Amino acid sequence: MKYIISGTNTVTEGILPTAWAYNKHDTVNILDIHRQFGTMQLKTYPILPRWRSMVYRELKKISIVPFLDFYDYNKSQAKFIIQKDLGWVDYGGKHYESVFTRFYQAYILPRKFGVDKRRAHLATLVNSGQMSREEALAILQTPTYEEKLLKQDYEFILKKLDYTKEEFEALMSTPAKKHEDYKHQLPFSLEYPKITKTIRQLFLKR
Repeated sequence: MKYIISGTNTVTEGILPTAWAYNKHDTVNILDIHRQFGTMQLKTYPILPRWRSMVYRELKKISIVPFLDFYDYNKSQAKFIIQKDLGWVDYGGKHYESVFTRFYQAYILPRKFGVDKRRAHLATLVNSGQMSREEALAILQTPTYEEKLLKQDYEFILKKLDYTKEEFEALMSTPAKKHEDYKHQLPFSLEYPKITKTIRQLFLKR
């Protein structure tokens, strides 16, 4: 396999503050958090260590191709096409495609961490000319959750995570933590460009 097709794109999701994201390849971070709080083994949990990603990209020459960046991609037009031709139903927001991602992004992030990701998503559309600033500000005035749906999702998530309401609310009231509060590979991530450059130079000499 030489190519992986990716649906990421710059014009609709190119803006995100550094503090609002973390490298999902940091398996040291994932495993340390799980070691402290997990209750079952991660037998089937898919993880991709940064070193393995480096091997795939630099040695096996597997390229990730964000094909949407190669043409004039417009979010509204794309949604219209898949609704018309494929019967797709809009689920109401970016990353609202599952109950868990919707609850995490629309409830946990704003309430516990003060992060409303709509600000970044809408800012990207404004910068790419796909939405006016006034339209974006109007959307930000609306709640992240419809009240009836929030109640439904709240009960569903607590059941799935095996939390009582008291346990969950106690967790939500604790001080927010950062990924860096646990073991992590952040120094490695910062040195990644230098490491990949060294690898390229070593193998080009062969």
